[in-house]
Amino acid sequence: MAHFVEQGHTLLSRIATITFVVGLFLSIIGIILVYLGATGNTEFNFFGQSFKSSNVGIAAIFLGSAMIVLNIRRTLTSFDRTVQAVSNLKNGIKAQGDLQVSDIQLSYDKVAQACLVDFRVSNTGGSDISINGIRFQVLAVEEWYRLGYKGFSKIYGLDISELKQKGDKIETAVSQVIHPGEADRFGVKLVAKEMPNEVGRKWKLQPILLSNIGNIATKPIEIWLEN
Repeated sequence: MAHFVEQGHTLLSRIATITFVVGLFLSIIGIILVYLGATGNTEFNFFGQSFKSSNVGIAAIFLGSAMIVLNIRRTLTSFDRTVQAVSNLKNGIKAQGDLQVSDIQLSYDKVAQACLVDFRVSNTGGSDISINGIRFQVLAVEEWYRLGYKGFSKIYGLDISELKQKGDKIETAVSQVIHPGEADRFGVKLVAKEMPNEVGRKWKLQPILLSNIGNIATKPIEIWLEN
């Protein structure tokens, strides 16, 4: 890693040097053209800077000066970032974890009348990510009445009978740790044991993973359950 940072710093130095030389060359050419009295209407936009002149030499001086100033600003910014990266490396500071939710699958257990929410996640960052909770927020709910009665690395259970209207929330504690470069798969089995027997209910839920790097919202899911 340190070798990679050193190579990047060397490349940055070469680019900065070349850009500075080109800017200085344009400025010198501009001074010569001004001395020779070269004229010609010139107008251009350069990195947000608009310039118009009837003297070609002055335009060249402006262009060269702008390149030098921008080069210095970009070089200093890149140098600060490089120093920070090297400092973090020497002090053993790892990059923050980056939790990616690759997919969510739903499967129904008709015997138990439950819905298994299957989470597929990965960590593309440089530090461990600890998922310590799952929250389901209701986006929409539908109910229907019927004639008859119809009930990974780890699976957690959660009763969502009390989710009856938009905005309701419920969450359960989980304990999943995804190491850098690894993936995990865990499930939450949703049931509605306290829902009346004559009622079926459909939810549109927003799963939110509660982790040590913040709350990660996944794609909405729709489930339906009957007792």
